Amino acid sequence: MLACRASFDDDPLYPEWRACPAPSTERVLEIFAELTRHELRDQNQIVQTFDIELTDLQTQTLNLLAIPTTAYTPAGAPEK
Repeated sequence: MLACRASFDDDPLYPEWRACPAPSTERVLEIFAELTRHELRDQNQIVQTFDIELTDLQTQTLNLLAIPTTAYTPAGAPEK
């Protein structure tokens, strides 16, 4: 497991929303499995980018793992 800045003790990481003192790597990855970023292109030029919005649980998990939310958001976007 990655080194954490804080504890997962009170975080409802399991699907039934119970606390999870040591989530498995599979569960942590599952939290981020639905994230997608789309680009609308016209003749190989990006017309519009549809960025993701992190949920509170995703943001909290990134913070506990000491990963900046900017790893999942565009540069210049406000941090949660």
